[in-house]
Amino acid sequence: MEPATNAASVSVSKNLLWIITRTLSKDIQHAPGFTGFNILTRDSLSSTENEIGYLPTINSPATQLNTVFEIMHRSEAIRTELNLQHIVIVMDQALYAKAMQIAWANKEIFQRIVIRMGAFHTICNSLCILGLRFKDAGLVDLVLETNLVAEGSTTKVFDGKNYKRAVRVHKIIYESLMRIMWFEFQKWVSTDQAEMLKSCVAEILLFSDDINQIKFEELLDSDNFIHVQELWIRFTDYLREENGPLSSYWMTYIDFVEKILLALIRAAREGDWMLHLSALRTLIPWTFAYDSQLRLFFTSVLCSNDTVTN
Repeated sequence: MEPATNAASVSVSKNLLWIITRTLSKDIQHAPGFTGFNILTRDSLSSTENEIGYLPTINSPATQLNTVFEIMHRSEAIRTELNLQHIVIVMDQALYAKAMQIAWANKEIFQRIVIRMGAFHTICNSLCILGLRFKDAGLVDLVLETNLVAEGSTTKVFDGKNYKRAVRVHKIIYESLMRIMWFEFQKWVSTDQAEMLKSCVAEILLFSDDINQIKFEELLDSDNFIHVQELWIRFTDYLREENGPLSSYWMTYIDFVEKILLALIRAAREGDWMLHLSALRTLIPWTFAYDSQLRLFFTSVLCSNDTVTN
C-alpha cells in the first residue's frame, strides 16, 4: 500500500473509533468532539517550536503581478543559496492564481518552485463543493430545523464563506449519519460475528473512561477492532452499491467529509503530508465535476508526480 493510501486508511480508522466511542457514551458523554478527541489521543507527542523569520518588506501592493514575480524571484535566490532541490511557496487563493500565471510563463526560471494554495482556502473550496451537491437535498432544511445555523447564515455556510460554522455543521451532520449507520451495522452483522463485536464494544467502553494516546493506538491495533473495521468496510460497500440510489447518494457525503474535509483538517494539524496528498487526490474529480476554482490549483505542477514525490 502506498504511503498516501495508507495515511488515508489510518485516518478513516481513527474517525470510526471516534464515532463508536461517542455513540457508546449514552448517559454521560465522555468523548469530546472531533478536535478535542484528536488532541486527547495525541497527548504523548512532543512538539518542536518553529523558528519564524521575515523576509525584507516589498513596498508594493501584494496582488500586483510584479510583486508576486519579485516574491518568486527572491524565493528562487534563497533556494539556490541554500542548495535546495525545491522550495515551497504557500499563497492564498488570489495570489496563487497570479503566481501560477508567472510560473507557466517562466517555466525554466521557476521550475524548482512548488507553489501551493494554503489548506484554509483549499478547505473553503471543498465546503463550497459540499454545498453545491447537498444543500438542495435537504441539508438547508435540516440545519434550520435543528437550529444549527440561523436562517440568514445558511448561504455563507454552504458557499464555504463562513469557515468555522460550515466545518461545525458538516462535523455534526457527519457524526449523526455515522451514528445511524453504526446502529444499522450492528443489525447487519451476522450472528457468528456478534460475540466479537460485543468484545470490541467492551474494549471501547473501557477506553472511553480514560482517553489517551497509548490506549488509542493499542485499540486501533487490536484484533477485535481490526476485524470490526473489515466488517464495517463491507457494510459501507453494501450501502454504496446494493442498498439503492438514495443510500449511494448519501454515502458520497460520508466519503467526502471523511476522506477530504476531515482529512485536510487532520493533515494540517498533524503535519501529515501523505494524508494531505491523499485528500487532494480524492478532491480532484469533484473540483472538475462542480466547476470549482480549485481546478487551477489541480492543473498546476503540484499534481505532477516529480514535484509531489520530492
